[in-house]
Amino acid sequence: MAALLRPRGPFGEYPTKLYVLPQVRAVPVPQLHILRMRVASPFEALKLPDTLKFLEEAICHFATRAPVWLPWVYVTVRHGDIKELGDDVWHVDGYSMRTPHPPEVDYIWSDHTPTEFLVGRFEPPAAFNPLKHDLALWLQSRAANGHVFQGEARCWYSLSPYVVHRRPAYASAPRTFLRISFLPIEIVDDVQTQNPLLEDRRRPNGFRASLTRLCQ
Repeated sequence: MAALLRPRGPFGEYPTKLYVLPQVRAVPVPQLHILRMRVASPFEALKLPDTLKFLEEAICHFATRAPVWLPWVYVTVRHGDIKELGDDVWHVDGYSMRTPHPPEVDYIWSDHTPTEFLVGRFEPPAAFNPLKHDLALWLQSRAANGHVFQGEARCWYSLSPYVVHRRPAYASAPRTFLRISFLPIEIVDDVQTQNPLLEDRRRPNGFRASLTRLCQ
């Protein structure tokens, strides 16, 4: 069994570039905006709406690499116009500390203006409480202490929750960004996109809005 997610990192790991990887088929519609849609659950077959069938090969490829304690699979697609807010600031994915769990694994891909990464050693002070303080805000205040590098377009990268990254602010549309996530727990956040082939188990979640800046 994997170790549990570390609440204070340290953050700033390098991502892993994958050299043996699946090809990405064309997105079948001009606009597609999906946030962490559940497509697989423990002991259940993959459930992909028609608009996501282009990702089936990639999901199945990465599923063969995923450990047994990461049975929940989620997909994020940002294709076409750039509508999302907040992904152009330094942040990590999978940093949820309300339920102790092993780290998730994310695989990301973009067709142009690829993701930027912030590398260094960022360890919040002892006063940092992940149930009260916003990690992304703290990372912005420490970004000058790190090294920034940009990934490569049309390459898959593997990310842990300790990899700090962002969409380049100068990215132009149309752009395609893909993320396939393997998790140890189910997401039931009402901001995620519902899969029409699965039961809707989302519920309101105001947790992130309640986080504050750590004044250190």
